[in-house]
Amino acid sequence: MKKMISVIMAVCLMCMLLACSTSAKPKDEVEAKYPSKPITIIAPAKPGGGYDSLSRAIASMAGNYLGQVIVVENVPGASYTLGTAQACNSNPDGYTLVLCTNKQFSSTPLAMEVEYDPLNGVEYFGCMAEVRWVWGCNAKLFERIGVMDTNGFLEYVKAHPGEIKAGSISIPTALMFQQLAGAGYQFAVTSYEDAASLAVAIANGEVECGFSAASAQNALRESGDIRFLMEIPGVEGAEPLAEGCGTANADFPEIAKILGSTAYQWYILAGPKGMPQETIDAINGFVKAISEDAGFQAMVTKLGMANAYHSAEEVTNGVISEYNATKEYYGQ
Repeated sequence: MKKMISVIMAVCLMCMLLACSTSAKPKDEVEAKYPSKPITIIAPAKPGGGYDSLSRAIASMAGNYLGQVIVVENVPGASYTLGTAQACNSNPDGYTLVLCTNKQFSSTPLAMEVEYDPLNGVEYFGCMAEVRWVWGCNAKLFERIGVMDTNGFLEYVKAHPGEIKAGSISIPTALMFQQLAGAGYQFAVTSYEDAASLAVAIANGEVECGFSAASAQNALRESGDIRFLMEIPGVEGAEPLAEGCGTANADFPEIAKILGSTAYQWYILAGPKGMPQETIDAINGFVKAISEDAGFQAMVTKLGMANAYHSAEEVTNGVISEYNATKEYYGQ
């Protein structure tokens, strides 16, 4: 009996020692610290465009700053909202995010039904790059309509409503043409699936002009098939996109006033509401760190974008402000 009691006491002592040993371990050894497995970033567009290219640039920095792999998944469709919805309705654990722009949360939900709540159902992280928007046209357009420069083009459009064919690739660009029409610049607008398709259509004369990221049209500008009318609105301090290409805010104030904040576009990371605060802090820290990384900045520049960091708070406030301003503009 004494021997049995001794054995029982020894077992109890071992259990107590094991419990003490476990409780003495740092919390991050007991519970896996984020991120403890690969993260998926959804690019809500086909491979090859700005969403895809920047997502892969971000993924290339993951090992240095997160110690984990980032996998890029392309989910195109529905004006970039299909992939956005997939991420924003995922498990709020920080392992499924989406790289999108403010447009998927501000103007797009006011123009079409989306499967996410932009004001209450989305966690916004920082912005690490700005799209350099350009208004490009077919290289032979000036010659065809007999004008010398962009101002002459704008005067021609006002004098010939609906004659110039324009291409639109998303809800935001459709709204931009709608705003211009309301100010007397009326175009015949055709929708295209993506920026690459629009660039080809402008180059071959299927349409004569259109808005998109500069990177989507730049190769055809360099080949002499597309001319840049202007950058919209223009990134302060950035080099001109091309010789003779002015910016709306500096050189074409009427256009800048008409379009207002509609034309600015930030690339941001977002995900579902409800993530642990430690996870939110880790993702925000990652966004800020890569935004300050010289290697990442070089990749952003090479993609034809502008390096620009905006905090999660700035992004959240910007989205809400633009959403409300767009809603008021269209009387919704």
